[in-house]
Formats: sequence, C-alpha cells, structure tokens
Amino acid sequence: RVRAGSRGFPCGSRRAGARAVEKLKSPLSKWQNGGLFHHPSFDMSTPSLDWLYGTQLFGIKLGLENVHKLLAALSLPQEGMKFIHVAGTNGKGSTVATIAAIYAAMGYRCGVYTSPHLLQFNERIVMAGHSVSDAALCDAFAAIESARGSIALTYFEFSTLAALYLFQKNKLDVVILEVGLGGRLDAV
Repeated sequence: RVRAGSRGFPCGSRRAGARAVEKLKSPLSKWQNGGLFHHPSFDMSTPSLDWLYGTQLFGIKLGLENVHKLLAALSLPQEGMKFIHVAGTNGKGSTVATIAAIYAAMGYRCGVYTSPHLLQFNERIVMAGHSVSDAALCDAFAAIESARGSIALTYFEFSTLAALYLFQKNKLDVVILEVGLGGRLDAV
C-alpha cells in the first residue's frame, strides 16, 4: 500500500483539517474519486501528474536495465501476449491507428500505447478503443511505485510500465506499441 508522500509519490491530500485526514486514510482516494487525470482544458497541473512530470528532470536515459528489473518484479509481460512495435521517423501515429482499426474491425481487443498525448495523459494508453480510466491509471501507478523500491525511473519508463501493466491486466488480444525516441534502447 502506498502512503501519501512516500518517496515523493503524491497519493493523498496534504491540506489541513479533517477532510485531509480522511483522504490520507485512503491514499489513492484523491486519484480514484477526484478524476485528477481528466481535464477538459490544456491545464494539466495536478499533484499526481506534477509528480510524474517531475521525473522528467532525469531526462532521457538510454538503457533498459531499470525497465527489465521492473518488468521482472511485476511479472510483465506474460507469455502469449502478442505485440506489434511501430518504429520509424514519420507516420508512427497514423500507422498505429490504422493497425488498431484493422484489428478492431476483425473483432480483436487491442491495446495501444502512443506518445505524446494531446489533451489528457489518458490518451497515451487505449484499450479496446477507449482511453484508460483514471482509476486504472492510479492502480497501475501504485503497483509500479510499490514494486520499484529504489530503482529510479524516467517519465517515459514509468508511463510505459503503466501501459504494459494495464494491457496484461486486461488480457487484450494484441498490443500495438509506438517506439519513442530511444530506438532499440527505448523503454518500449
């Protein structure tokens, strides 16, 4: 169970008063009930996303050691999961969308992971044609945070692990991953 403020991961309210005490009893309640990932405007400032964006201070870190450690700790991915990796300089997003549409038309449940997002972080992770829910993201972030121990993760590594965690949990037929800037050393 993740506690508010553990390793800097914001899971509850820090406001004074009885309301804050109640929220701290259920650390993820602010995420689950408050819809912190849903914003109709470009203002994406929330404690949870601010924390995740803060991991960008470490920049891009090429190498897969930390991701491999977390994949093993979380038992990701399981045998039998089918992946399609889309890489290249231009056209990755439209290629991913086309592949997902073809598989969906054939009756497959697809998972899609792309970046960057346009309005909401949730857009990066799509399952069966729908952006991931706030509650599902909270579940994935909490699982990764509790498994990582002292392993430092970048923003992109954390996001990628969250997507893989959710895809496995939802037992999708095929997962389509857009490779990021790191090429063969990319977390994807």
